[in-house]
Amino acid sequence: MDLVAALRKPGSEADVEVVDGDIIYIPEKPTTVAVTGAVVVPSAVLYTPNKGVSYYIEYAGGFTSDAARDRILVIRATGEVLPAQKVRTVGLGDIIFVPTKVVAERLRDRQAEIDAAIRSITTGAIVFRLIETLTK
Repeated sequence: MDLVAALRKPGSEADVEVVDGDIIYIPEKPTTVAVTGAVVVPSAVLYTPNKGVSYYIEYAGGFTSDAARDRILVIRATGEVLPAQKVRTVGLGDIIFVPTKVVAERLRDRQAEIDAAIRSITTGAIVFRLIETLTK
């Protein structure tokens, strides 16, 4: 739901009708970027605006010896999956995945399936967080 667009253009597609019983969930704003895979210390690194992939990998201890440095993926907080070469700056809540050389070969062959799986995992995490919030 794009609240700004809905307020600017009442009656437009963005102006979603909310009815009694609907729940509007606003997730907490993330403060980190996850760096995982073939890095020395896979971890959540505190987000710093306007920084690129290499900045976060450096903070995760750098690459391991079997890292496929040319196959790094950035999974946006939205679920979009991009090769690191197409990402200028990393955003809040993004995940940087550094595959091993062996995994990179498999990734190349199954990219569409991986994209769908990552979107499903992201959606599942959001639903889990929503349920957790509602049951507090």
